[in-house]
Amino acid sequence: NNQIEEIFPEELARLHRLETLNLQNNRLTSKGLPEEAFEHLENLNYLYLANNKLTVAPKFLPNTLISADFAANYLTKIYGLTFGQKPNLRSVYLHNNKLSDAGLPDSMFNGSDNVEILIMSSNFLKYVPKNLPPALYKLHLKNNKLEKIPKGAFSELTGLRELYLQNNYLTNEGMDNETFW
Repeated sequence: NNQIEEIFPEELARLHRLETLNLQNNRLTSKGLPEEAFEHLENLNYLYLANNKLTVAPKFLPNTLISADFAANYLTKIYGLTFGQKPNLRSVYLHNNKLSDAGLPDSMFNGSDNVEILIMSSNFLKYVPKNLPPALYKLHLKNNKLEKIPKGAFSELTGLRELYLQNNYLTNEGMDNETFW
Protein backbone atom coordinates (compact mmCIF):
# COMPACT_ATOMS: atom_id res chain seq x y z
CA ASN A 1 0.00 0.00 0.00
CA ASN A 2 2.66 2.47 -1.05
CA GLN A 3 3.68 3.97 -4.34
CA ILE A 4 6.62 1.69 -5.10
CA GLU A 5 7.43 1.77 -8.81
CA GLU A 6 10.70 -0.12 -8.92
CA ILE A 7 12.44 -3.00 -7.15
CA PHE A 8 16.22 -3.25 -7.11
CA PRO A 9 17.41 -6.89 -7.25
CA GLU A 10 20.56 -6.10 -5.24
CA GLU A 11 18.38 -4.90 -2.36
CA LEU A 12 16.31 -8.10 -2.37
CA ALA A 13 19.38 -10.33 -2.78
CA ARG A 14 20.42 -9.63 0.82
CA LEU A 15 17.12 -11.11 2.06
CA HIS A 16 17.98 -14.72 1.25
CA ARG A 17 15.90 -16.05 4.20
CA LEU A 18 12.78 -14.09 3.23
CA GLU A 19 9.69 -16.34 3.08
CA THR A 20 6.88 -13.86 2.36
CA LEU A 21 7.04 -10.79 0.16
CA ASN A 22 3.96 -8.59 -0.01
CA LEU A 23 4.14 -5.78 -2.57
CA GLN A 24 0.40 -5.46 -3.14
CA ASN A 25 -1.24 -2.15 -3.97
CA ASN A 26 1.75 -0.33 -5.37
CA ARG A 27 2.71 1.05 -8.77
CA LEU A 28 5.15 -1.63 -9.84
CA THR A 29 5.60 -1.93 -13.59
CA SER A 30 7.28 -4.77 -15.47
CA LYS A 31 10.08 -2.37 -16.33
CA GLY A 32 10.54 -1.66 -12.63
CA LEU A 33 10.64 -5.37 -11.77
CA PRO A 34 13.77 -6.90 -13.38
CA GLU A 35 13.73 -10.56 -14.48
CA GLU A 36 16.33 -11.47 -11.86
CA ALA A 37 14.54 -9.64 -9.01
CA PHE A 38 13.65 -12.84 -7.10
CA GLU A 39 16.46 -15.20 -8.12
CA HIS A 40 18.33 -15.02 -4.78
CA LEU A 41 15.25 -15.50 -2.62
CA GLU A 42 15.84 -19.20 -2.04
CA ASN A 43 13.22 -19.48 0.71
CA LEU A 44 10.42 -17.42 -0.82
CA ASN A 45 7.09 -19.20 -0.29
CA TYR A 46 4.50 -16.44 -0.71
CA LEU A 47 4.60 -13.67 -3.28
CA TYR A 48 1.86 -11.05 -3.36
CA LEU A 49 1.97 -8.64 -6.29
CA ALA A 50 -1.75 -7.93 -6.75
CA ASN A 51 -2.96 -4.45 -7.66
CA ASN A 52 0.09 -3.16 -9.45
CA LYS A 53 0.79 -2.17 -13.06
CA LEU A 54 2.62 -5.27 -14.28
CA THR A 55 2.16 -6.10 -17.97
CA VAL A 56 4.39 -9.19 -18.10
CA ALA A 57 4.84 -11.80 -15.37
CA PRO A 58 8.40 -12.31 -14.06
CA LYS A 59 10.27 -14.86 -16.18
CA PHE A 60 11.80 -16.60 -13.19
CA LEU A 61 10.33 -17.18 -9.76
CA PRO A 62 11.93 -19.32 -7.01
CA ASN A 63 11.01 -23.00 -7.11
CA THR A 64 10.17 -22.81 -3.38
CA LEU A 65 7.02 -20.82 -4.13
CA ILE A 66 3.76 -22.02 -2.54
CA SER A 67 1.41 -19.18 -3.51
CA ALA A 68 1.61 -16.40 -6.09
CA ASP A 69 -0.91 -13.57 -6.39
CA PHE A 70 -0.77 -11.43 -9.54
CA ALA A 71 -4.43 -10.39 -9.54
CA ALA A 72 -5.52 -6.96 -10.77
CA ASN A 73 -2.56 -6.09 -12.94
CA TYR A 74 -2.30 -5.66 -16.71
CA LEU A 75 -0.62 -8.99 -17.45
CA THR A 76 -0.64 -10.10 -21.08
CA LYS A 77 2.11 -12.73 -20.92
CA ILE A 78 3.17 -15.62 -18.67
CA TYR A 79 6.45 -17.47 -19.25
CA GLY A 80 7.10 -21.19 -18.95
CA LEU A 81 9.16 -20.77 -15.78
CA THR A 82 6.92 -18.17 -14.16
CA PHE A 83 4.84 -20.96 -12.60
CA GLY A 84 6.53 -24.04 -14.10
CA GLN A 85 9.01 -26.26 -12.24
CA LYS A 86 7.57 -25.34 -8.84
CA PRO A 87 6.78 -28.62 -7.03
CA ASN A 88 5.51 -26.79 -3.90
CA LEU A 89 3.22 -24.38 -5.73
CA ARG A 90 -0.39 -24.72 -4.52
CA SER A 91 -2.23 -21.54 -5.54
CA VAL A 92 -2.02 -19.04 -8.40
CA TYR A 93 -4.19 -15.95 -8.64
CA LEU A 94 -4.33 -14.28 -12.06
CA HIS A 95 -7.82 -12.78 -12.10
CA ASN A 96 -8.52 -9.27 -13.38
CA ASN A 97 -5.69 -9.11 -15.90
CA LYS A 98 -5.49 -8.86 -19.68
CA LEU A 99 -4.42 -12.43 -20.42
CA SER A 100 -5.34 -13.96 -23.76
CA ASP A 101 -4.67 -17.48 -25.01
CA ALA A 102 -1.57 -16.29 -26.90
CA GLY A 103 -0.05 -15.07 -23.62
CA LEU A 104 -0.15 -18.51 -21.96
CA PRO A 105 2.51 -21.11 -22.78
CA ASP A 106 1.35 -24.73 -23.12
CA SER A 107 4.03 -25.55 -20.53
CA MET A 108 2.68 -23.05 -18.01
CA PHE A 109 2.51 -25.61 -15.19
CA ASN A 110 5.12 -28.21 -16.29
CA GLY A 111 6.73 -29.55 -13.13
CA SER A 112 4.11 -27.88 -10.94
CA ASP A 113 1.66 -30.75 -10.59
CA ASN A 114 0.50 -29.82 -7.08
CA VAL A 115 -1.32 -26.58 -7.91
CA GLU A 116 -4.75 -26.88 -6.30
CA ILE A 117 -6.19 -23.40 -6.86
CA LEU A 118 -6.09 -21.50 -10.15
CA ILE A 119 -8.09 -18.30 -10.44
CA MET A 120 -8.12 -16.83 -13.95
CA SER A 121 -11.44 -15.01 -13.98
CA SER A 122 -11.89 -11.68 -15.77
CA ASN A 123 -9.33 -12.07 -18.53
CA PHE A 124 -9.66 -12.51 -22.31
CA LEU A 125 -9.34 -16.28 -22.63
CA LYS A 126 -11.20 -17.98 -25.49
CA TYR A 127 -10.03 -21.48 -24.57
CA VAL A 128 -9.56 -23.47 -21.41
CA PRO A 129 -5.79 -23.43 -20.71
CA LYS A 130 -3.98 -26.62 -21.75
CA ASN A 131 -2.08 -29.03 -19.50
CA LEU A 132 -3.70 -27.94 -16.26
CA PRO A 133 -2.18 -29.40 -13.08
CA PRO A 134 -3.85 -32.70 -12.11
CA ALA A 135 -4.20 -31.65 -8.45
CA LEU A 136 -6.59 -28.76 -9.25
CA TYR A 137 -9.68 -28.68 -7.08
CA LYS A 138 -10.63 -25.03 -7.67
CA LEU A 139 -10.64 -23.53 -11.18
CA HIS A 140 -12.24 -20.16 -11.84
CA LEU A 141 -12.61 -19.08 -15.49
CA LYS A 142 -15.66 -16.84 -15.22
CA ASN A 143 -15.85 -13.49 -17.07
CA ASN A 144 -13.66 -14.53 -19.97
CA LYS A 145 -14.45 -15.08 -23.64
CA LEU A 146 -14.67 -18.87 -23.61
CA GLU A 147 -16.55 -20.08 -26.67
CA LYS A 148 -15.81 -23.77 -26.55
CA ILE A 149 -14.77 -26.42 -24.10
CA PRO A 150 -13.05 -29.25 -25.96
CA LYS A 151 -13.78 -32.85 -25.13
CA GLY A 152 -11.44 -33.98 -22.36
CA ALA A 153 -10.49 -30.46 -21.20
CA PHE A 154 -11.15 -31.49 -17.59
CA SER A 155 -10.71 -35.27 -17.85
CA GLU A 156 -7.37 -35.32 -15.98
CA LEU A 157 -8.75 -33.16 -13.17
CA THR A 158 -10.24 -35.96 -11.10
CA GLY A 159 -10.14 -33.88 -7.89
CA LEU A 160 -11.88 -30.84 -9.38
CA ARG A 161 -14.57 -29.66 -6.96
CA GLU A 162 -15.18 -26.05 -7.94
CA LEU A 163 -15.46 -24.87 -11.55
CA TYR A 164 -16.73 -21.40 -12.39
CA LEU A 165 -17.56 -20.76 -16.04
CA GLN A 166 -20.31 -18.16 -15.84
CA ASN A 167 -20.36 -15.06 -18.00
CA ASN A 168 -18.54 -16.46 -21.04
CA TYR A 169 -19.61 -17.04 -24.65
CA LEU A 170 -20.43 -20.72 -24.27
CA THR A 171 -23.18 -22.22 -26.42
CA ASN A 172 -24.52 -25.72 -27.01
CA GLU A 173 -22.24 -25.95 -30.05
CA GLY A 174 -19.24 -25.16 -27.88
CA MET A 175 -19.75 -28.25 -25.74
CA ASP A 176 -20.84 -31.81 -26.28
CA ASN A 177 -22.33 -34.54 -24.10
CA GLU A 178 -18.87 -35.67 -23.01
CA THR A 179 -17.52 -32.27 -21.94
CA PHE A 180 -18.02 -32.99 -18.24
CA TRP A 181 -17.58 -36.76 -18.20
